[in-house]
Amino acid sequence: MAGISPSGLATAVGDGTTTITAIATAPVSHAVVTSTATVIVTGVGASTGTRTLSSIAITPGVQSLSSLGENAHFTAIGSFAGGTPTTQDLTNLVTWTSSDSTVATITSQTGVATAVHSGMTTLTASYTDQNNANNVVSSAAILTVNATLPLTRALTALAIIPDAQAVSSMGETGQFVAIGTYSSLPFTEDMTNKVTWASSDVQVATINSYGLATVFTSAIENGATAITASYTDPVTGTISASAAFSLKGPIGTETLPTLSVYKVGQGSGTVSSLTLPISCDSVAGAVPLPVCLGNFPVGTAVTLTAVPNQGSTFGGWSNNCATTSENPNVCTVTMGTSNDTVGVIFN
Repeated sequence: MAGISPSGLATAVGDGTTTITAIATAPVSHAVVTSTATVIVTGVGASTGTRTLSSIAITPGVQSLSSLGENAHFTAIGSFAGGTPTTQDLTNLVTWTSSDSTVATITSQTGVATAVHSGMTTLTASYTDQNNANNVVSSAAILTVNATLPLTRALTALAIIPDAQAVSSMGETGQFVAIGTYSSLPFTEDMTNKVTWASSDVQVATINSYGLATVFTSAIENGATAITASYTDPVTGTISASAAFSLKGPIGTETLPTLSVYKVGQGSGTVSSLTLPISCDSVAGAVPLPVCLGNFPVGTAVTLTAVPNQGSTFGGWSNNCATTSENPNVCTVTMGTSNDTVGVIFN
């Protein structure tokens, strides 16, 4: 006869004939469809045609993990009497259990344990002999988890880029980006869509939840407002940053919208566009600095490519610059009627 794993792998355990059944449920109609196959096993048993499981050995017998979420793989090898083969891999046929699932869990039939918390647990593999239902054989292994709990990641600072910008006509907009600095990896993060944005004078300009500020249609020439970004961190509390947004005359002056690229993070690198006249030189240091500016007609799709310098790594773009999974180092921003800001992170 034979046993079968959830993945459809049949394993001979003794002479005889057994029927393998596969059952599937249609996702829409919920109709149940079944199909069967017959497995005939010969030449496994001795003259009696049967063999008996005598013991199980788990490998490794003792294992330790050093980090939470880490996996350990165990195998169960059975030893049989009364037939051949005398040993068989039962890893996918035994039932695996953990004596303390708060320390580590183990998948029921694959023998993969996962660390949950520091401590020790006993992992047991149990198997019911196919030829004798009363013959239940089990074995145990010890798993120790010596994991240091991950450091609490706390927000330590918040910065707005740019820290000041002005527009020249009523109804015009300007994009702000909020960059957070954390106490542990990743140290730099775009928080534009996580912070709470506010304008100190909504008669001059308003700002939406994505950091896009709009000059109010009744704003007076040379009006200004303070743009604030705030975030409440569970460890450090509320942290805020501010920037200036203003309307500079003469009202109605038409200029091409400006794209500003800012570098943030502790590393350095270059940003360039293959088709448009914008190139951002290498800049190091933690303070957000504009690395390049460009003026483009409305509707222009500006594609930017980031290349980290030696010793630095690319950490991502601000959310307003669209990327693809194929090449995350490249992003595209389409120019609207307003100034736009893009942040590039080098760690």
